[in-house]
Amino acid sequence: MVKAINLGRKHLIFCISRYRMNTTPDISKVKAGLKADNSPAIDHPSKDPSGRMSVQNIVLEALRRHGKEKSFHKTYAALHHLLSKPENRIIREGNTLFFIHIINKGECKFGLIDADSPRNMLRNAQGFFEAMKKAGYKKGHGETKDPRLIKVIERMGIPVQETGRSKSGMINFVVEV
Repeated sequence: MVKAINLGRKHLIFCISRYRMNTTPDISKVKAGLKADNSPAIDHPSKDPSGRMSVQNIVLEALRRHGKEKSFHKTYAALHHLLSKPENRIIREGNTLFFIHIINKGECKFGLIDADSPRNMLRNAQGFFEAMKKAGYKKGHGETKDPRLIKVIERMGIPVQETGRSKSGMINFVVEV
């Protein structure tokens, strides 16, 4: 089920409502759209006339960009499982999915899956940070492999601070909205 939350004239954020499950999703049901070679049956990301892609196509296109489209079903099943937990949310802005894991009141971890152009992704990120602020979050923790992302967030006028690096090379950072 998709719920629309009106956060002002320009920003209509779609939240995929969470649902409860007692087990992980049945992979055989997720794999219903396979080709004979076990690749996704979605060949070309389809958009409606407004340019919006389906959630499945956003995930597939983001994986394609990283050369990992064969892991679509595993990734989609993991997202399905992620939403089964009440502390997790997904916010959609354009063709970008932002994931929120609530740490405590006013603080969260976030990440994203993006299938939009760089320019649209920046607009989507601005909308996401505005939505975080309106939802009452003051801090958001993120991580990236690309140090340019931190510079981009700074240019958007969002205070961001690098907090360290993990053993795998990921850069940890905190934004204040």
